[in-house]
Amino acid sequence: MNNMINVTNGSKIGMEIMVRLANALFTHHSIKKIHLYFYSRTNWHSFERHMDLLIKNGHVECKTIEKDEGYFLTESGREVLEHLLKFHEKIRKNSSVIQVL
Repeated sequence: MNNMINVTNGSKIGMEIMVRLANALFTHHSIKKIHLYFYSRTNWHSFERHMDLLIKNGHVECKTIEKDEGYFLTESGREVLEHLLKFHEKIRKNSSVIQVL
């Protein structure tokens, strides 16, 4: 199954990468960029593309607190990524049923 999603600018994003980023952002109130990168389990270029998309659409913001940059979900980010996680869970459940058949 192809887990790539086309976005309006012609680039592709991976659903699994977005799910890993969403889980990291929901787990941590504020998280460093390098830690998000580790959670993404992808290469740096792909990670940057995914983060740029989240930031550009206002789903993730970066704030500096005591010289440390922290990334966190915005209210719209919580809403969108919550829907993504629910959608991903439904696909995962349905694909396991399909594989059994």
